[in-house]
Amino acid sequence: MKEENEKKVKKEKTIKQIIFSRIIFVLILTAIVVGVLYYLIMQNKADEQIAVNNEVYENTTLENNEVEDYKKVNLDGMYYSNPIKFTKKEVENTRIRDGIKYFEIDGLKNETLENKINEDIQNGILGFVDEKLSEKENTRFLTAINLRGNFANIISIEFTLYTDYETSDEYVCYNKYFNYNLIDGSKLKLEDVLYKSSITNILLEGLYNKVAQDYVDMDEDTGYLYQSEDSKYIEEVVYEIVSNYQRGKNFEFGISPSKLYVVNPNTGYDLNIVLQDYADYIIIYDRFQTDKELYDGKYEVVGPFYTLTTENYCAHKVLEQGENYFINLSFSCYDSNFTDEVRKNMSNYIDGVAEDFKNEVVKDENYFYVLNAYYSGYNATPDENGKIVILGYKDSLETTKIKFENSIFPKCLDFLRQEIETGEAIENYMGLTMFESDTKSEEDYVVFDNLGNIIQSGAIDPWNTED
Repeated sequence: MKEENEKKVKKEKTIKQIIFSRIIFVLILTAIVVGVLYYLIMQNKADEQIAVNNEVYENTTLENNEVEDYKKVNLDGMYYSNPIKFTKKEVENTRIRDGIKYFEIDGLKNETLENKINEDIQNGILGFVDEKLSEKENTRFLTAINLRGNFANIISIEFTLYTDYETSDEYVCYNKYFNYNLIDGSKLKLEDVLYKSSITNILLEGLYNKVAQDYVDMDEDTGYLYQSEDSKYIEEVVYEIVSNYQRGKNFEFGISPSKLYVVNPNTGYDLNIVLQDYADYIIIYDRFQTDKELYDGKYEVVGPFYTLTTENYCAHKVLEQGENYFINLSFSCYDSNFTDEVRKNMSNYIDGVAEDFKNEVVKDENYFYVLNAYYSGYNATPDENGKIVILGYKDSLETTKIKFENSIFPKCLDFLRQEIETGEAIENYMGLTMFESDTKSEEDYVVFDNLGNIIQSGAIDPWNTED
């Protein structure tokens, strides 16, 4: 009788209590993930409204009833950006400092479709802002617009509304995504990004790891990290997001070539999942491939880029490997205010850097030479004399081909695919200096006059700040 009572008591314990009782130090995330997976899966089985659909999603019916097997991403593959232009626009609003920002796209062959997408973006952002302003009647805000993805015939745009720190002590952040395929302008579903049967588990594991990072405190005396008292809410946050996805409500996501972004409804911030960790389930690179001519040809494609790496604002790219060299150069520009002449001459300059490097190393076949350079026109604007400075940084390495291909390059590619968010200016940074102490680093600034001609370049002081 006693034994039966004990069993009864044991059955009455909730899954959640079991999970909470097993939470351990946050750095041992694997054990915690197992627990939350069990908890959420059991909860899903108990709730018919959010039951997981376990059917295999390898076949999807398109609008024309054509059945297509979408291929998972090729880890050895390359991709190019869509040849369209994103122009930042803004609408004035008395409660938004510097106006409500949004993107307008140009470059689609189907102008009606292009106008439809642009109208949907603008109206969607303005409606979102009106809704949030009504919730915070006495608060002033700022806005930001960011391109998350422009590849594989899809676009993903992130709009952010946040409190004006100059006028408010309360910080509030709201994110909203606008994701479209460029074939018919339909909004993306998460099932367009990942095999449907994999989505719930990927969200559970990937989001748990990111949410857990928000519940870590540091001991100021020892510097040790420890689990905060509020860590008991981790499962609740993850459960809410996954439930929202399964119910099809209040679920916001964006997609870049390397990450899946999911908005935490409790904070408004993004939680990102590195796609490389789930490469066997990613179909977005193949999902909207078509033989149709989608673009009008006004803008050039940029690339190639390695799959699962992101360079959204790249304007010119050189990626090449020869018998005794490897070159990876990029010129990126965002929020830049310079002419097409500057852009053209900067692209020619990068091509020249690549050719000079090849001509130099071809003389010595005893070693393998690596060059990684990244040039940024971020926020570049002319000074009072019309001069513009493009920031450039170069890393070079002398090694062997076997070591580069078997050791160095895999580490660098993994680093690029993690998309370490250290700023737009170095999104093509391969991390050579971290992996090889013999790496040589140097600055390479490029200075243009008011006509767009290059007047200086190299390891110089473009602002003449030296005594």
